[in-house]
Amino acid sequence: MVNHFHIVVQVLDDPDPRRILADFKAYGSRTLNRLHGQPLSETWWTTNGSKRKLKDDQAFANAVHYVLYKQPRPLVV
Repeated sequence: MVNHFHIVVQVLDDPDPRRILADFKAYGSRTLNRLHGQPLSETWWTTNGSKRKLKDDQAFANAVHYVLYKQPRPLVV
């Protein structure tokens, strides 16, 4: 995937998925900016992103399986 990536995370308690996504974007931006400079658009990210909560362990396992084995043409796994 050259224009997006997938990440599946499991967290304790029940934090707001928007906060988790924002944290990943913030940490990612710092590293990308340090390594490559800030992009002309001033952001690495789209405005939104999927923040779906997975309903159970099977849904989580299915999401991990998709990311590892089923996504089309991944750059890195």
